[in-house]
Amino acid sequence: MALYNVMFLCGDCGRFHATKLSVSMIDGPDRRKQIEDVYSPSETPPEVTELLRTHVMCPVTRNSIKLDRKKLYLVPID
Repeated sequence: MALYNVMFLCGDCGRFHATKLSVSMIDGPDRRKQIEDVYSPSETPPEVTELLRTHVMCPVTRNSIKLDRKKLYLVPID
């Protein structure tokens, strides 16, 4: 079983930022992949769905950002 960090592509600064969330998967992607390419909306883990309901802060601009599925990524942890 592989472990993945959940990261988002920031619309403010254009960089990837980590969230405090990790998920594990069997036979997951071997490189960074958009959440919507990995999970259908009905299969998305509840903790990721909850994350999509919150705002996160860009550590560069300090602005609050509302996440959407298209900007959320799974990144394998080595």
